[in-house]
Amino acid sequence: MANLEDRNFSTQAPLDKASSNGRVPANPRRFRSIKWFVFFSGILMCTQSALSMYTKGVLTSIERQFQISSSLSGLLVGSFNVGNVLFVVLVSQLCSKGSRPRCMAIGAMVVAIGGFLNAIPHAITPVYDPDYLSNITSGKSETRGTTACGTSNSYMLIFAGEMLQGIGAATLVPLGSSYVDDFAEGTRTPIYIGVMLFLQNMGPGMGFLIGSLTTTVYVDFDKVDVEKISIDEKDWIGAWWLGYIIIGILVILSSLPLFWFPAALKSSNREELNSINPRDRKGCKPSDETCQTFGGRRQHISREHCGKVICFLKSTFITVQRLLCDPLYLCVVLGYSALMFTVGTLTTFMPKFLETVFYQSKSRASFIFGMSMPLVLCLGLVSGGLVVQKAGLKTRGKMIFACVISAVTILLCAFSYFVTCDVENAAECFGADVIKENASSCFHQLEVKCSSRCYTFVAIVSLAALLACNIITPYYSVILSTVQPQDKSTAIGLKFLVIRVLALIPSPVITGAVIDGACITWSTPSPCIGSSVCLEHDRNEFRYSFLNIIFSGVAFTFVFNLLGYFAQRSKGINHNVAVNKEADLA
Repeated sequence: MANLEDRNFSTQAPLDKASSNGRVPANPRRFRSIKWFVFFSGILMCTQSALSMYTKGVLTSIERQFQISSSLSGLLVGSFNVGNVLFVVLVSQLCSKGSRPRCMAIGAMVVAIGGFLNAIPHAITPVYDPDYLSNITSGKSETRGTTACGTSNSYMLIFAGEMLQGIGAATLVPLGSSYVDDFAEGTRTPIYIGVMLFLQNMGPGMGFLIGSLTTTVYVDFDKVDVEKISIDEKDWIGAWWLGYIIIGILVILSSLPLFWFPAALKSSNREELNSINPRDRKGCKPSDETCQTFGGRRQHISREHCGKVICFLKSTFITVQRLLCDPLYLCVVLGYSALMFTVGTLTTFMPKFLETVFYQSKSRASFIFGMSMPLVLCLGLVSGGLVVQKAGLKTRGKMIFACVISAVTILLCAFSYFVTCDVENAAECFGADVIKENASSCFHQLEVKCSSRCYTFVAIVSLAALLACNIITPYYSVILSTVQPQDKSTAIGLKFLVIRVLALIPSPVITGAVIDGACITWSTPSPCIGSSVCLEHDRNEFRYSFLNIIFSGVAFTFVFNLLGYFAQRSKGINHNVAVNKEADLA
C-alpha cells in the first residue's frame, strides 16, 4: 500500500512540473483541490440521483404507455439497485487502484447512457391511442390483432437502462468518500462528506420536479399535432421520455470536471497513508510463497496473488461472520432496512397514491411530492446529527433516541388513516357516457375539492418522514462506534448490501403487487394481468393497503430499535465483566 501511495503521489510531480513550464494554466490548477472535488462530485451525485428518482416521478405515465402492472413497474424501479448490488464491490475494487475521480466520471457516463437508453422506447413505440383505453373502461374495446396482451415489449429497454444507471452509480459514493477521506484534513473529512451527501439528497427533489414539468407535455408531441387531440386527464400521458434526455445531458456536463482531477492530491494525511503496513493484516502474509487454502491443500502461488485474493476473501469472510454475530449491529441494520423499505415504498408509489386517493393530476402529484418529501429527508439527516452532537449521546442514548423517534412516527402514521377525500358523485367522472370536455372539467373540480385534504395528508407523512430520518445518523454513529476499528469499512458496505437486498429491491415489487390486488378494471383480459395496466382501483382498498405497508415498516423499525437497545445493554454488561476480569488478573 505504501508503494501504491508513493506511485500515486509521484504522479503529481509531473503535473506540477508541467504547470510550472506553462503547459497547464496556473489559475485553473487551483481548482484541483479537495474543496472543489467535493463541490463537483456533489453536483454529479445530485444529477445522478435526480435521474434515478425521475423514473419514479413518471412511473404512472410509463405504466399507462406500455400497459404494465404496478408490480412490473416496481420491478423496473428495483432493477437500478440490482445493477448497483451486483457491481458495487467489483467496480470499487477495480477503480480503487487507479484514478478515482476519472473512474467516477466514467461511471457517470455509464449513468447517462442508461438514461438515454430509457428514452429509446418512445422512438420505437407506436403513437399512443387514448381512445383504446377509454373504450376498455366503457366495455367497447376489441382485441387489436396480435397484441392482445400489452402494446409493446420495448419497455424492456428501460430495465436495461436502469441497471446501467445502477452500475455507473456504484462508482460515485464509495470512490468519492474514500478520495475525500484520503486527501482531506482529518478534522474536515466529516464536513466534506456531509456536503457531498447533502447535495446528493437534493437530487430526488430535482427529479420529481422535472417529472412534474415533463408530464404536462403530451407524450407524442414530436409525432402528432397536439392541438388536434382531445384527451381528458385520466387518459393523459406526459412526455416521460423527455426528462431522461435532459437529466442525462446534465449528468454528462457535471462529470466533465472530474476528468481533470489527478489520482492523488497533496494532503496532510500522506504520512498516515504511507505508514500503513500491509503485513499487519490478519491471515496470509505477502511474504509467504505458499498459502493455506480453505480446502486444506497448499498451493504454490505468487506473493501478490496470495496477498490480494486469498487473504482478501478469507479476511472478508471472517469480518462478515463477526459482524453478523454482533446482535447490536444486526438489530441496527435490520431496523435501518425496515425504515428504507418504507422509504422505498413512499418514493416509488406516493405520486400514484395521491393521484388515486386524492384525485390529483400526474404533474401535480409529482410536484407536491417533489417539493415535500426529499426536502424533509435532507432535514432529517441534518437534524439527527445535530441532536446527537449537542446532547452528547452515547450508544445507549442513541438507541433510546431511536426508540422514542420511531414510536412517535408510528403515532403519526396512525393519524394518516383518517385523512381521505370522499366526494359524492365522483364516479360520474369515470362513466362511459361522459364526453371528454365535461370529463376534464369534472376531474379539475375533484382535484380542487381534494387539494386541502391532500396537503394535510402530505404534511402528516412528511412530518413522520422528518422524524424517522432523524434515526439514520445515529444508526451510522452506533455502527462506527461499536464495531472493531478494522471492521468499519466492511460494516458500512455490508449495511448497504443488506438494505438493498431486503428493502430497496423488494419494496417496489411487493408494494406494486399489493396495489395490483386493489385493481377492479384491467386494460386486457385476466390471463394477461401482469402485462397490462390497471385502469381503475378500489380506492379504499388501495388506500388501506398502501398505508398498511407504511405502518408495518415503521413498526418493524421500532421493534428492531427496541431489540437493539437491549442488545446494547447486554453488550455493555459483558464488556464491563471482561474489563473487571482483566483488572483482577493484573
